[in-house]
Amino acid sequence: MDKFLKLKASGGLALPERVAASLIRMLMAGRFENGGRYDLRAVGPQASPP
Repeated sequence: MDKFLKLKASGGLALPERVAASLIRMLMAGRFENGGRYDLRAVGPQASPP
């Protein structure tokens, strides 16, 4: 929770639209693992599926 609050205070959070788009791309590409934890900043931008 502290990390989230620090990111929010510093303006480091991504826009909700960008987060949603990244999650949808990862879901469609089958990149999620059961029980996995993901930091979208570490994953980086992904190309849209064809």
